[in-house]
Amino acid sequence: MRTENYGFPPLGQPPENYCRWPAAEQDQTEDVPMPTTLNPSEIAQVSGARTTTLQIEDFATVREINIVDRPDFGTLTVNPDNSLALVMTHSDHTGPLDFTVEVTDENGNVSQQTFNIDVTPPSQEGGWGTGSNHYMLETDAQGELVIETGQNHREVYVSASADALTIADIAAREGLQTWQITGEWLADNPEYGSDENNALAQDAGMLLWQELTGRNFATGEEATPSSHWLRLESGYVYDQIADNGLMPAGIQGESPLHPVVITSYGDGAQPVLANNHWVAGYNGETFSNIVIHDLNITQELLFRGSTEGSGNIIVDSVTATDMGWIVVEGADSFTLRDSNMLDTGPDAPRYGGSWSPHLERFSGSYFSDVQGLLVEGTRFTGIGWDEGYDYNGRGDRPQPPSTYSHSIYVQHDVLDLTFRDNISASAASMAAQLRSGGFIEDNLLMDSGGGLIFRGGEYWGEGPIGNFSLVSGNVITAAGYRSVAEGQGYHAMGIYNGGNDTTLIGNIIAHLADPNDPLELSERSINEGGLIHEHTPYYDDTMVYRWYGTWHVDRGIEEGENQNIEGLDRNLLDQTTADNLAKIMLNDPNADLEDLVAWIGQTEIEADVLNAYFQQAFGILEVLRTDPREVQFVPNELGDGVRWDNRMNWDTNDIAGSVANDLVNLGGNHVTYGGTHTILGLDFGDGGRLDVSHGRLNVIGQTTSDTLGGQVDITNAGQVWIHGYNGAGTLSVTQDGGRFANTGAVVGNVDVVVESGQAILSADGGLFAVGSDYRLLIEGADALVGFDGDAGDTGVIRFDAGACLTIASDETGLGRISEFRSGAFGDNPDVTSQIDLGYLHLTIDLTQAYISDGAYLLMTADQVTGLIGSFEVIGVGARSATVTVDYQSDEVWLNLGGGSGVSIETIGLEQPDDSEFFLPIFCEGDEGSHHAVEVDSGGEDAFVFAPSAPVAVAFESEDSQTQPYAQFEDEFFVM
Repeated sequence: MRTENYGFPPLGQPPENYCRWPAAEQDQTEDVPMPTTLNPSEIAQVSGARTTTLQIEDFATVREINIVDRPDFGTLTVNPDNSLALVMTHSDHTGPLDFTVEVTDENGNVSQQTFNIDVTPPSQEGGWGTGSNHYMLETDAQGELVIETGQNHREVYVSASADALTIADIAAREGLQTWQITGEWLADNPEYGSDENNALAQDAGMLLWQELTGRNFATGEEATPSSHWLRLESGYVYDQIADNGLMPAGIQGESPLHPVVITSYGDGAQPVLANNHWVAGYNGETFSNIVIHDLNITQELLFRGSTEGSGNIIVDSVTATDMGWIVVEGADSFTLRDSNMLDTGPDAPRYGGSWSPHLERFSGSYFSDVQGLLVEGTRFTGIGWDEGYDYNGRGDRPQPPSTYSHSIYVQHDVLDLTFRDNISASAASMAAQLRSGGFIEDNLLMDSGGGLIFRGGEYWGEGPIGNFSLVSGNVITAAGYRSVAEGQGYHAMGIYNGGNDTTLIGNIIAHLADPNDPLELSERSINEGGLIHEHTPYYDDTMVYRWYGTWHVDRGIEEGENQNIEGLDRNLLDQTTADNLAKIMLNDPNADLEDLVAWIGQTEIEADVLNAYFQQAFGILEVLRTDPREVQFVPNELGDGVRWDNRMNWDTNDIAGSVANDLVNLGGNHVTYGGTHTILGLDFGDGGRLDVSHGRLNVIGQTTSDTLGGQVDITNAGQVWIHGYNGAGTLSVTQDGGRFANTGAVVGNVDVVVESGQAILSADGGLFAVGSDYRLLIEGADALVGFDGDAGDTGVIRFDAGACLTIASDETGLGRISEFRSGAFGDNPDVTSQIDLGYLHLTIDLTQAYISDGAYLLMTADQVTGLIGSFEVIGVGARSATVTVDYQSDEVWLNLGGGSGVSIETIGLEQPDDSEFFLPIFCEGDEGSHHAVEVDSGGEDAFVFAPSAPVAVAFESEDSQTQPYAQFEDEFFVM
């Protein structure tokens, strides 16, 4: 497979169909952790917050194994090879645990075995970061963000051109004084700033933007959540916007799916922000749901959350130049992606006549006290120093490197870090200083004093408070080797592992110096270590080659610095250098490493493309599959065992959905989703669970499960779109944010709880039928439930006889079922909606929050059919509650008011001829004979009925057993 130019094509084209993960059949190194053997008479020990592979004794004779009794904590599943996966990643349990399995051996003998487990405390207090705290929207085929607008949306166009409308221009046009042009006035006159032709100048634009998105300090009124967009015209410098002008105090996006957006418009270079910009949560204020896109920052961009609740920020496709850098402190769920931190740092000393290493420290980005940090696809080049510096730090020369300046600095108190697909080159000190540890994958780190430092939160004696680390597929090459008189950092350090039980797999550390440059080789004596372990790793197969200096060569001990390169072609490895990569990528025989770094800073090259050059030579470049197939989740104990976006957890060694139309089998596992994927089918297996807090999963075929069903938990910005459900067990959906959508036929065995977010139960003509004894619970007005679409198709939400609908109050009010604009189908929904009440049991629960007297819409559609079979109102207090089913307006209402008792009435429904029309409808109880009964009309708990309302209600019999009754006019029937 290797050619004269090492199989790597010229002009920056990657090899077709490449990936970074060794195939499953590749030989493993001898230190791969072995499965833990189970013996019924012994107590097996496993680590808390990790995944452990278990095998029963006589494993080779097992033909089939089934779980009879599951453990009380964690997740236990059967792997395809009949081993067991005990996943404690989602659990904080330590101590005893037990479970029972049924084993069928090769002779057909069946036995049950119970095993006892002792779960020990994890060596990292933070366990594994699962990505569940990330904030990320769906992306399109090109990897660009898909950003929807919400209900409260307005676009504000601002330009620094001479043609933009200033406050004075607007006042003259309107015949007003300039003092009369206020933010409120501009908000009431939306023609100004609404499009490119009416773009506002910076003064007027910020006046309007503050009015729309910020707190009103005069009245104390909080900022109104919105999905407004601020657009700055490309090709201009914006020097009149500063401090919190872009992000006023209290700025809040409308929801995680509908953020506030600050971006560009027009042609030309990115809008240049000339000043510092910040948002801070002071005096109890928070900020959240913000996207900053396609801007050029030249000074600090600061996000400081002083109170809990600030976060959900995406900085996307941003360029940092001059003194531009990003600082995040105390703001959770922060994402930096597809951005370019380019040659940033001070041009001259700021704190005296010479360069002070600590005072003048500078990093491309700094993160502290963040839970949920995602940094991906970003390029950091030439940060914190410049060529031509003076060894002694003279102030009339460029900034020298120091041990305090890094491309990126992640503090020890960060949790749930994912750092992947980044390029960090020519850093002053560390290419990546990641004290917290985390999921560190597929990065290229080169030409820096140190490649990668990560710990597990251990800092200043605080102990291992951080996460376990999975370090996979990274390339570290070409040591920076820069020297200074004061503040010296590393010269040549590869990877420093300071975490406990770290997994390092598929990493390459190569060429402290270019083996084809004798002068460089002779000048580099120091080697601080290619790979340093502060603690014994859980697993490590890192390849280290030629990471040594003349000190080792002079003593003849350089070979001892190499690791895991047996059988490789060393002549090929010697030619696989950063300098030669530069010649290929720039198509220039004279190009070198310095040229390559400069070129990286000016392009959108991806780390995978450059890493493939090294991985091919080191024999770990694998072919990506191009055809869809069935992909099964198999928790890998080398890592977290739960992440969808961890290729180690899939039997194909790539991520499910990386090829469109994969068939995905969760195998009963508890999986944390991340990314944007379209798959043909989703099988939960037996009791599988999917947590979705960000990104979008599209299932365009059937979703199924075995008898224990499947569970979906959706939060924050997570989206799950299914095309029907046809499982043997119950599909349980719990939603607190994000979006659940069904475009197919869901019939019967579903249990749905919506606390907030969007539940498009019938999207684009889907059918959603809640079966008998199953429920739909809508809690509060932030839960948007019902219909949306853009094709005009008929969507149906149906309740079978005995289905349960509960509408509960919270501090936001009461929710409803209706058509609503989700944002997924544009501004004008086009769907024909139908609600079939069937003979449902309706519960109105007012116990969680008081609801004042008045009329509340519970359901509305283009057509409402069926009957409310039974109902109850809980927490109504000393007042009346009437449910009205209006078949003329196709609405269902709740009316709360004076008086007492609960009643139901219908409008526009013809009464049946006799009581045989009524069926036994109730969520509990058995059908029986029809018996006429007398009903006590006294007492404060007695039901009051409108005489023309055909309903069925629940009473308690003399033996306190709940029984359904049907009523027609003045007759009641026991069901």
